[in-house]
Amino acid sequence: MFTMVSTTCDSKEAAEKIAHIVLNQRLAACVQISDTISSHYRWKGEIVQDQEFLVTMKTRKAHFAMLTKLIKDNHPYEIPEIISVELSEISKEYHNWLQQETKREQERE
Repeated sequence: MFTMVSTTCDSKEAAEKIAHIVLNQRLAACVQISDTISSHYRWKGEIVQDQEFLVTMKTRKAHFAMLTKLIKDNHPYEIPEIISVELSEISKEYHNWLQQETKREQERE
């Protein structure tokens, strides 16, 4: 089972740092960083508006806990957004590619 995990970062550098670590550890097959988005949210009793970068990662559902820890350990926010959406329909070819690219080192032996 595969999932799409997303988070947002306050800078492109922070988003790229997370993407690099995630891909190196094979916790996702693909990481997409969108150009700035306008985020509006409540924070500590105030309504805030910020420009952020949306980071979307395609991964195995089984990797979610490790991916969450990695994001929290490398994220500039006190409480980063970490959301997972299950991928219910995937083309066979893309499914196979996701499967191959998210095999961790111990699975390759």
